Amino acid sequence: MDLLIDVNIVLDVCACRMPFAPSSAAALQRCQDQGAKLWLYAGSVQTMEFNMAREVQRKIESQDAQISNRQCAFRARQALKAFAVDKHWLAALAEGRQCI
Repeated sequence: MDLLIDVNIVLDVCACRMPFAPSSAAALQRCQDQGAKLWLYAGSVQTMEFNMAREVQRKIESQDAQISNRQCAFRARQALKAFAVDKHWLAALAEGRQCI
């Protein structure tokens, strides 16, 4: 069974969002251990990058430090790039059609 990974799971793992990061990472690992392919939806890249940059900024600010938006975006892309190394990319989602 393959798995399409939701943006929130990506953020949980990449940003180490607690308390969800450990269980999200364990679920992805379990899928991989059982031979599943893990998929990321290409149409959600912008959402992943934007929200990951916000997570980076929150963490930096919680340490009473500052970082530029450009640096946040760079760190976000680095984290997402590392996360995506062993994932597959889905270019489009199928749409269910009903005839009336």
